[in-house]
Amino acid sequence: MTKQIGFIIKGRTGLRIVLVLLLWSTALKSSNVSTPATPPPTTMSLQRTTATPTLPGETPTASPRNVSGAVITYNSSVSSVLLTWEPPPFSHVNGILIGYTIYYQRIDENETNPSVVYVNETKYILFVEPFEDYNITVAARTSAGEGPKGPSPPLKINSAKGLPDVPVNVTVMTNGSFALLVSWKPPMKPNGVIVGYRVLACHLESCHSSVTTDGTTTFVIFEDLRAFTLYQVFVFARTSAGEGLSSCSSTYTEQSAPSAPPQNVSVLVSNSTSLYVSWVPPPDSHLNGIIVYYTVVYATVMTNHSQLVPGEMLSLTLTGLNEFTRYNVSVSAFTVAIGPESSPITVTTDEDAPSQPPTNLTVTPIDPCFNYWENCGLSKLQVKWDPPPAEDRNGIIILYEIYYIGAEFDTELHTANVSGNISSMTLTDLEEYVIYDVRIRAFTEVGPSSFSLDQSVRTYAAAPASPTVLSIQNVSSNSNIDGLAGLKVTWSLSPRNVNGLFVGIDIEFYCSSNGYYNGFGPEGYAQMMCGCDYHNEMHFLKNETEFVITNLTSYSWYDVTVRAVSQVEPGGRRYYSDWNPNIVLTAEDRPTGAPRNFSVVGTIGRKELLITWTELLCTLINGLLEKYVIYYQRESGLAVPSDVQNVTASPSSTNYTLSNLESFGEYSVWMQAFTGAGGGPLTPIVRAKVCGCYLPGSVSENCDLTTGQCLCRDGAEGQNCDTCILSQKPFVNISECLGPEFPPQNITATVLSSTTILIEWSPLNNFNVSSYNIYYRADGESLRRRYDVDDVNAYNATLRGLSPYTYYTITMDAATGEDLSPEGPDPPLRVRTEEDVPKAPRLLSVSRYRDGWSPAYLIVRWATLSIGDRNGVITAYEINYVGDEFDTDPHSVNVSGSVTSLILSGLEEYVVYDVKVRAYTRVGSSPFSTILSARTHAARPASPVILSIQNVSSSSSIDGLAGLKVTWSNPSPRDVNGLFGGIRITFYCSSDGYYNSNLFSSYEEAHIQMMCDCDYHYEMNFLKNGTEFVITNLTSYSWYDVIVQAVSQDGSGGIRYSSDWTFDVVLTAEDKPTGVPRNLSVVGTVGRKELLISWIELLCTLINGVLEKYVIYYRRETGPAAPSDVQNVTASPRSTNYTLSKLKSFGEYSVWMQAFTGAGGGPLTPVVRARTTGVCECYLPGSVSENCNLTTGQCLCRDGAEGQNCDTCILSQFASIPECLVPEFPPQNITATVLSSTAVLVEWSSLNDFNVSGYNIYYRADGESLRRRYDVDDVDAFNATLTGLRPFTNYTITMDAATEEGLSPEGPDPPLRVRTEEDVPKAPRLLSVFRGCHGCRPARLVVQWATFSVADRNGVITAYEINYVGDDFDTDPHSVNVSGNVTSLTLSGLEEYVVYDVKV
Repeated sequence: MTKQIGFIIKGRTGLRIVLVLLLWSTALKSSNVSTPATPPPTTMSLQRTTATPTLPGETPTASPRNVSGAVITYNSSVSSVLLTWEPPPFSHVNGILIGYTIYYQRIDENETNPSVVYVNETKYILFVEPFEDYNITVAARTSAGEGPKGPSPPLKINSAKGLPDVPVNVTVMTNGSFALLVSWKPPMKPNGVIVGYRVLACHLESCHSSVTTDGTTTFVIFEDLRAFTLYQVFVFARTSAGEGLSSCSSTYTEQSAPSAPPQNVSVLVSNSTSLYVSWVPPPDSHLNGIIVYYTVVYATVMTNHSQLVPGEMLSLTLTGLNEFTRYNVSVSAFTVAIGPESSPITVTTDEDAPSQPPTNLTVTPIDPCFNYWENCGLSKLQVKWDPPPAEDRNGIIILYEIYYIGAEFDTELHTANVSGNISSMTLTDLEEYVIYDVRIRAFTEVGPSSFSLDQSVRTYAAAPASPTVLSIQNVSSNSNIDGLAGLKVTWSLSPRNVNGLFVGIDIEFYCSSNGYYNGFGPEGYAQMMCGCDYHNEMHFLKNETEFVITNLTSYSWYDVTVRAVSQVEPGGRRYYSDWNPNIVLTAEDRPTGAPRNFSVVGTIGRKELLITWTELLCTLINGLLEKYVIYYQRESGLAVPSDVQNVTASPSSTNYTLSNLESFGEYSVWMQAFTGAGGGPLTPIVRAKVCGCYLPGSVSENCDLTTGQCLCRDGAEGQNCDTCILSQKPFVNISECLGPEFPPQNITATVLSSTTILIEWSPLNNFNVSSYNIYYRADGESLRRRYDVDDVNAYNATLRGLSPYTYYTITMDAATGEDLSPEGPDPPLRVRTEEDVPKAPRLLSVSRYRDGWSPAYLIVRWATLSIGDRNGVITAYEINYVGDEFDTDPHSVNVSGSVTSLILSGLEEYVVYDVKVRAYTRVGSSPFSTILSARTHAARPASPVILSIQNVSSSSSIDGLAGLKVTWSNPSPRDVNGLFGGIRITFYCSSDGYYNSNLFSSYEEAHIQMMCDCDYHYEMNFLKNGTEFVITNLTSYSWYDVIVQAVSQDGSGGIRYSSDWTFDVVLTAEDKPTGVPRNLSVVGTVGRKELLISWIELLCTLINGVLEKYVIYYRRETGPAAPSDVQNVTASPRSTNYTLSKLKSFGEYSVWMQAFTGAGGGPLTPVVRARTTGVCECYLPGSVSENCNLTTGQCLCRDGAEGQNCDTCILSQFASIPECLVPEFPPQNITATVLSSTAVLVEWSSLNDFNVSGYNIYYRADGESLRRRYDVDDVDAFNATLTGLRPFTNYTITMDAATEEGLSPEGPDPPLRVRTEEDVPKAPRLLSVFRGCHGCRPARLVVQWATFSVADRNGVITAYEINYVGDDFDTDPHSVNVSGNVTSLTLSGLEEYVVYDVKV
């Protein structure tokens, strides 16, 4: 007997074909049936299938239906029986059918030991022994086991007793693409009366049968066949004994259009202008011919394009596309006609740099001067633009870059960047009155556009910079009047600093000397510097750079200010530079008056005249009084008249004694005053008489006032005692008569200190010296002093009590009993004492310097020390000052010793300062002067600090209005800089239609939402006290500029000063929309349970905030279980349509909607009604498939899902499947990198803000209905490798993060799409090898193999290799290569009656 083993080869459609190989065993020789001498030929080499694993379930409860069988071939060795059946009823399968078991045995065998064959299809060719009767049953199998056998009773088959022979001349002709005409002639050996014929037309998956009921009909027509399919046709003749052997012919049906679209269509974005489209052919069962070409259709909203691709190609790169554009791509196949298109796949090309720059660029200057009385800021330009045209943006604009450069004075290129959602910008810190060229370009993520055309605009004029005063020189006045002076002022001003049209130079000067004291005479009392009459003049010069001021008071302090003036345009507003004050002292002149009250009086009994006078009038001095010169001449006496002589008196003195005059001489005396410029007018001449006693020869200075005779010493005689008795020579010095002939020798003077000088000499050895007399006089003194040395053995003496740093003239003589020696040396010694610390200077005045100046200034003036008080060279003055509040730390400033005034700067405003001065010589410092005090001026206060600006409810009840609560801190008392005057609050609307964006999930939603203009609103409020203010009735969601300024005052009723702006730009709070979406329309979609809702966006002025979403409400009014509860969905704020899907079939729905900002929803639209049509509504994430029970609508749910549509989580009855537990967003920066044909590396960034417990990676190959999941439990791992993937397969990859609260949304959106690399394919499945025809020479075999499934190709099949070898007579291996799109081949040139092993 034979033992039969079933083999299973899977086809692409899931059907099975079973081939049986007869294994002849010598171990069966003991049976009653003898073993045939020669086994039948094998056409394929097969292997046993593996056992099917057992899965949970139940066994079928019914047997297969309509089991039938027919003998199709027989000979003396074996007969073949074609068995067919149908599966058990679906309700009795109880699981998934995995195959069938065929039981067969000869009727005369024991029933308990039937033969068994396992198959997977509903037909099978069973090989049995000929001329025997068999009982046959079939049972169905699930994973749980086998069901009952059927039919009952068993099917009985006779394997070939008395059967007719094969019908002959069988002809098979095509009749279109789906029909075959089969004709034949009766068998040569009918073996009886032919009662009918049975004809089978079979292809790989099923058979069609036609039975005739009479023996005269010899043709049949098969219809509804598959196009372009190889059919094998079997014709059986039937007598009363049964069917005989069949004939066998084969042919292909004609080609037709494919009945299914290409499969696994994939569209990948290559770049901004190309897409890579790939696909696989339609299923084999739907090819219906040889594909000549594919049509790839790619369309946008406005255009439709297509390209043809040769049939052997399965991919196409679309080029020349528009950047960042959404395309719908579909593919269809063409054989002899075009087949259906695949479902469109929507993709968006990558972004690219914009192809056009921004449009409508405007540049407007902004006046920096907010208030005319305040300092202006730097110039600004307001730049506005529109984005590039929508078709030229090529992506999402993320950035604008502005280039600007000045035509002069600011030639450096500047750039400024601003976010892509903004359409305006203020350029600051610009040069005033300069033409700027401005251009702009836009950026996407890829790069920049070209620049726009330049826009040129000039900034506003502003106050010019102060001219630089180069020099102020004293010059002669143009007046002939003594006492008047002139100043030549020279300045420069750079054109860059004019800051507008140059108007000219404003020169202002006025006398600021105010009668303070300056200078000291040797007697140490003050000489007053007179105040000049207040003199103020202003001159305006157009082009000059120098100016001579005339008719000024000599030796007076003048404030000279040079200011530049500019304006915007001729006749326009003028701007003045800051003050640039300079204090200068006019030159000295000669005095213009003589000393007053001039008097000369003789001294009784003395040869002296006492001269007295009153000082000059201050206004007549014209400088620093240096000296008085007294002139005198003897008019009567022994020798008259004498020459005119003169002496010098200190400038601080008012009397002088003329001594050593002739006795009873009459003298004329007059005088004049001197400054550094020369002498003034002379006084009238005054005459007076004096005694002429000569003290060396006279006992005293007194004389007889009648006769004038003096009382002479011994040896002297004459009326004045000035003649030696021995010589009788008149007018001979006594000392020459009585004394030695020469003075002491080797006289030297050594300075010991500032008040002592050591005098040393050699003795007069030849004279009887009784003492030495040292004579010394300080420069400027009229009388000299004498120091007597009575110790004749002492040859040195120290002069003490001298004036520091003073020149002394020193002589000496020796006294003998007879007379005095001459004085010596000749010329006299001249030495100067050393320096000492000076006396305290006199502080003249401390006064404010310019009201409104900031920072505060004080002018300090002090008198020049007189020569007698200097005690040396004044090297420096130290000015010490301290404030009474806010500045209590002492300060000091040192200046040169030639300076007598100083401007103290950097002081605190409105503070009283105590000021004192001291002088320095090389030795040290003087005591401080007396203290003078002065208060600095008030100035601009410090700016308040804005603590917060909070949105509050407006006092208005009108929607769309808002309020702002401004809170600030006032300047500290120290920073008020005056008397606190209050707070000024200014606010105005600054929204001007610029764009404001939020992030959106996709480009489709990312069209621009415009922030509307608010009505320009300007208001100023003044508050005396307080630190908060509520601004009301503002436009909601608008930008406002809020300015807070402090105001100070220079004393009660004085000048007011405003602080700098404390400036803040704040956005008022959102409000609910005050309008509804316009033109609401609801339309049902034919054949789908959907409603298309469309609308027009709200008017901009009615949004009142950032439009966050649209909420669409809907309720089923008719249909099963109507009405339903109100449901709602959310639409993107950028969308203007929405499709309501998964609605009930044939239901009438009410739909309405409203817009939402962050403040809430606006008014509702009117209700619109529309009706759906009907389809199944299975929710695929929870449903096994899209099919449902057409009666109840119930879908077949997966584990974990429930509900009619399988759209509800079992754990949560109110959450949809993917949203049961949803954190806010998926992992970020997810990427997928192909590593090989079976591995993909997935990388991501962590969700730092969530307590992630793990990551889940979901991936699905194209064509698979279920996706797989890869769990990453290591929360610190941010990559994972997916392995075991199918080669050359497109995978869709997403992932989410798991937390204790639930799962995040999956991302990215859209999902990642990658394709694994190619690999070697799996072994193809050899379907059949059969004889090409009966009796053909040379012999032929037809080889058929299955088209690869997508999963088994592992790439693009480029070729098939068919290898075959005979068992004898043709033992050399042969191979043939054919194209990869061929699935059959006729092997020719074979040896006859040889068994060939074939493999592919």
